Amino acid sequence: MKADIATYFQADPRVVDNWSPSGDYGPLHPDTDALDQHLTRFIGPYRRSMEEAGVVQRGAPVLRQVARELEPPFDSDLMVPVIRRLRETIERARRSYPFQNGIGISAPQIGLDLAVALVRPPNGSEHVLINPRILSWSEETTYAYEGCLSFFDFRGPVTRPWELTVRYFTPGGEPRIEKFRAGLARLVAHEVDHLAGLFYTDRMPDDIDPISVAEYQTRRIDWEFLDEESQSGVGAETNQAR
Repeated sequence: MKADIATYFQADPRVVDNWSPSGDYGPLHPDTDALDQHLTRFIGPYRRSMEEAGVVQRGAPVLRQVARELEPPFDSDLMVPVIRRLRETIERARRSYPFQNGIGISAPQIGLDLAVALVRPPNGSEHVLINPRILSWSEETTYAYEGCLSFFDFRGPVTRPWELTVRYFTPGGEPRIEKFRAGLARLVAHEVDHLAGLFYTDRMPDDIDPISVAEYQTRRIDWEFLDEESQSGVGAETNQAR
């Protein structure tokens, strides 16, 4: 096993550049640079706790890069420690916040420029997504507040599709096309955005600013989560990704 996973993958010829995983299902915020500067400068209590948990914070270049895709078959001696680090980081983050709406993390958030993400809904199984791409999405949408481990002192409202069709690989290299619905679709969309170098604030309305966690608690609405059997599945595509 390589001691420095990031260095290994930077030199790995199986890494594929120039791909775009995130669906073009809505306009992006027109002034992301100014928002980046504001949110990067703010240092609140959750930022410190997430840094201690091992989460890379907003302002790090890796979070604004398109993550690099891996070509299967995956080397288990390297993929296993990457996924372990994602899980361990999530467990440390959960010590400082209850995460009633589930939790997710992407490899760039632990400093690895890799197209790997992990999501855990509050009432279902963990999903590990490698090289995920949003193929299609529903016309139906949901509007809810989101947070991000990389600037956790803020929350912001985002419109997301209620259902996504996503192509990805499992850690074992098995290709899958799966539908994700409701709150699980939001978790997946959030993490796939990270792999495209996007934050949820990039999808917020341009006339709305992020709010503090304290203010969010006064207007918080729990996301809708279906039972595990209804929450995901395989099906036909709807609006095609461009």
